[in-house]
Amino acid sequence: MNAHEKRIRFATNLIIGLLLMLVMQLPAVQQNSLVVHLRDAVINWQMARLAAARPPSPLILIDIDRQAAQAWHAQEITPRDKLARLIAYAVTNRPKAIVVDIDLRERSPGAGDSQLVRFVGSYNRGVGCAPECAPLIFARPVRRLDSVFVSGRAGVNASQALPTIVDAAIAATPENPWNPHGNVRFGTVETDSTDATTRSWRLWETTCRGPGPGTAIPSAPLLALAGNDTAALQQVRAAIAPLARACTSTPGTTDAPIPSRAVDLRNPFNARTVHIALTEEPFERRFFMRIGWHRNGEAADVPEVGAESIAAGRAESARSLFADKIVFIGSTFGSDYHFTPLGRVPGVVVQMNELNSLLAGDWLREPSPAMHYTIEIALVVLLSALLAVLATGWALALTAALIALAAVTLGLAAFNLGIFVDSIVPFAGIFLHEFAHRAYHGVKESL
Repeated sequence: MNAHEKRIRFATNLIIGLLLMLVMQLPAVQQNSLVVHLRDAVINWQMARLAAARPPSPLILIDIDRQAAQAWHAQEITPRDKLARLIAYAVTNRPKAIVVDIDLRERSPGAGDSQLVRFVGSYNRGVGCAPECAPLIFARPVRRLDSVFVSGRAGVNASQALPTIVDAAIAATPENPWNPHGNVRFGTVETDSTDATTRSWRLWETTCRGPGPGTAIPSAPLLALAGNDTAALQQVRAAIAPLARACTSTPGTTDAPIPSRAVDLRNPFNARTVHIALTEEPFERRFFMRIGWHRNGEAADVPEVGAESIAAGRAESARSLFADKIVFIGSTFGSDYHFTPLGRVPGVVVQMNELNSLLAGDWLREPSPAMHYTIEIALVVLLSALLAVLATGWALALTAALIALAAVTLGLAAFNLGIFVDSIVPFAGIFLHEFAHRAYHGVKESL
């Protein structure tokens, strides 16, 4: 093949590649189930490689572990008097915020419920924590409504926020998580999973009692980031309230867009501004699972204090350990476990990962259109050039190897910065390119 033929071959393949590049951006390709699952697999691998690549934010866990559950003879219901002692212990050590990831829907036997309710009511009024009280945030339980759907969302079930035993103590309802004039609030702890692997958060949740208007409830980690700053809480409330969708008995057929909303909140540990997009886009809701879960029952690089010693009054003051940190109280014993890119971890550790990502601005974003098309066009030019000078098999193998090498080097570095560079669609594209290349030249030679 002479130089003129190579130039013609290069130009032909370039045109084929550019046309295929546009085809590969179509929703039918991007949303194809095989493409989605392969992309998820790549994200899982990259996320697992980067676990603990950065130190976690100043978090601490009061762990209701197997030892505590056995000592308290508790199975699924944490004794409420014990929980009140755990919260009181955290309060005395002056944390930034306290997040309680314990289901408080059901009443427990004995006087434990009343002890917890009295404590929460007093704390809400500032008793025992003046002059500055850390926000106390409880997980608001929700349940899916089988026959009620979120309007405009294709077959997505609506959720109902459920009451807890401490609602009355702060005059809260499942439709009102804000309580801007007290120290106790409720937030959701819902996450998303498209393939049984939890890697996406919901920074807010539309809830309703049945068909009709919905209520937008912020997530517990988002409330923890806002803290007790009245201005920050008002900003979050103003941003989230318009995002509530209506609930309907008819499944939606299209994903109706919602107004783009974002909030700028201050990281309480370094005073930097965290820009948070309140998006429904599944890809952009993906957060980094930096905090893993060791087989010995401890969260990676996060200090833990056993709940049993605190409730029994044996734990000493730990002001230096707790002061100015965000304390999570949750159980690592029981059924509340999630599959994640780092393996199976307790629900409370998922919430710690979510808050850690919020504090660090640590979530996935797609490249800008300019960067995206620059990468795609560069690959098209490279493959077209290789097909013009090499045998087809060698050109495909070399291009595939370069894409794979870029995915595990530059792609991993970009991922650590929160930018996901897709390698699945380019892989598919080069083989479609080769197929189109063969078809074109086969037809050309037969004429």
